[in-house]
Amino acid sequence: MKVAFLTPHVGEPGSFYEIFSDCLRVAARQLGVDLEVVDGDKRRETMLTRGREILEGPVPPDYLLLVNYMKVGQELLPVSAAAGVRTFFVVEGTGRDERLAASGAGEASEEYLGEIVPDDTEAGRILADILTSQARQRGLVSGSGKIQVGLLAGEHTHAGNARFRGWLEIKKRHEDIVQTGLQYGSWEEAAGRSAAALLLQAAPEMAVIWCANDAMALGALAAATDAGRCPGQDILIGGVDLMDRALAEVAAGTLAVSIGGHLIDGVRALILLYDHHETRDLEPATRTTHLVAVESDEASRYLDFIKDRGWREVDFTRFSRRSNPAASADDLSLEAILTG
Repeated sequence: MKVAFLTPHVGEPGSFYEIFSDCLRVAARQLGVDLEVVDGDKRRETMLTRGREILEGPVPPDYLLLVNYMKVGQELLPVSAAAGVRTFFVVEGTGRDERLAASGAGEASEEYLGEIVPDDTEAGRILADILTSQARQRGLVSGSGKIQVGLLAGEHTHAGNARFRGWLEIKKRHEDIVQTGLQYGSWEEAAGRSAAALLLQAAPEMAVIWCANDAMALGALAAATDAGRCPGQDILIGGVDLMDRALAEVAAGTLAVSIGGHLIDGVRALILLYDHHETRDLEPATRTTHLVAVESDEASRYLDFIKDRGWREVDFTRFSRRSNPAASADDLSLEAILTG
């Protein structure tokens, strides 16, 4: 069984997709799956080019694991259908209308096998709720009694837009929350630092910086320190992804929270495909990730696991029906492997 994983960008050690890919490689070795990880260099056109190369090559894979970054799925699904390669989405999925448009017919492609995605709206909502609740408890309000919140968004991707919608839900519920600025940090730490500096210059009383991922949260942390602020005391910052460096800051109290749990969704998908390869009974469906909000009291436990690459010691075959008839890939979560 051969599987290709097309990722927007693997990145440096400790980045989200680097950890995601490493988890996948560990599971693939255990399952005896021939896995190829293909880096899209964070460019839509590069992802499309490399996706076509995978699918139109002399020996295409049996399955393609695909992140629908910047809606590359709409263009790659017809190519995968023509090649007879089944596609499964992870991290960023695709809606039914997008699949219908990709098929060019009245029904979605039979090559689509489903998706596992985090509830990004929930992630944005949880992040906003925790940050603003903490600010309210600590009295971090402006002279007018408002909690001033600056936002660091990533890009106009499915995940980025959904996380922003989660923020808006919390903002609409509370009259004491005000959005004082929005900047785009391109999901990167350096860009996030520059963008956060602009937010802080525009709103000196800002009490919260809501960040769409941990890399930008780390950038915002540096920018706040540069501005003479005391993160964790007079300004609260949080993000999404459970990056090890972010968790270290959560443990130290300088970042307030990190949201995550989707690091091992590629493994869940791989196990589903591995079982399907024998039984051919996988029904296309959208599966969601159980997300956790990690604050200071729990941060060290998650940090140790991620920093030590604890997933390398996990027997992922126990979640496969082929190896364990009573098992289910849907039982696999970050919490499940953390607790043994």
